[in-house]
Amino acid sequence: MSVISFSDVRRGFGKTMALSGVSLEIAQGESVGLIGRNGAGKTTLLRMIPALLRPDSGDVRVFGLQPFEQPEEVKRHVGYLAGGDPYPQWLRSADLFALCEELYPSWDKALAAHLSQSFKLDVNAALGTLSTGQQRQAGFLCAVCHRPKLLVLDEPAANLDPAVRREFLEVVLDLVATMNTTLILSSHQFADIERLASRVVILHEGRVLADRPIEDLQERSCQVLVAGADPKTIRALPSCLRVRPREDGVLATFGADAATAHAELSPLLGAGARIADTRTIGLEDLFIDWTSGE
Repeated sequence: MSVISFSDVRRGFGKTMALSGVSLEIAQGESVGLIGRNGAGKTTLLRMIPALLRPDSGDVRVFGLQPFEQPEEVKRHVGYLAGGDPYPQWLRSADLFALCEELYPSWDKALAAHLSQSFKLDVNAALGTLSTGQQRQAGFLCAVCHRPKLLVLDEPAANLDPAVRREFLEVVLDLVATMNTTLILSSHQFADIERLASRVVILHEGRVLADRPIEDLQERSCQVLVAGADPKTIRALPSCLRVRPREDGVLATFGADAATAHAELSPLLGAGARIADTRTIGLEDLFIDWTSGE
């Protein structure tokens, strides 16, 4: 059974469609990175998991349940860190933790105390007196310290300094490894995606543009520098995602491995055109080229 299931999910805000028929399945124990440009629909999708936002149409299931039909049962097993929702500024972190302890039978007080100490978080200070990053830490503890079966993180490392961000990554990795927690996270920090996720889903303009294991995505992509060729002809090739003319040729990004890219290019070679270089491409550069809008 899938932990998360989206079937032809659509959601609009006025005349703007945030999700335009998204279908997605995530199995138990998977770690999925959700990436997309601003406005791609990432936060809209994530907010449907803990029943914070209804779809206009389509079906959402979490642990086989419809979140808005059985919200308490779903939320009991979900840890959710929102992208930027503020907490009441007069509350203390200790107040938030006490509330979580009442809501979640599995709340781990020892883990909350350990992480508070590691983050140097003053749990007795009003949230309004803490930095944005420290408030983010408090929210993160609320999301993870009941050891959820499903962890949903929306831009979790935002406003965290490098030391705290590293600690956060270690906590998530440990939770996923020791508790078989299913993870879905959205982040503009591609290094975090590469470290935490084994699978990447690219959302673009409300649709799933790509859904692949991260190693497969990186292995089945490349950049080829072609000298003496027409950029428009290269861009028309089936696997070509983007071309950039340069003084020394045309730099083409392919959503395919080098052998496939070379095979597609072979009819164009000769009469002065040649492959000058072939290189691997990182996840961030691949994402930018794939969603460039060309």
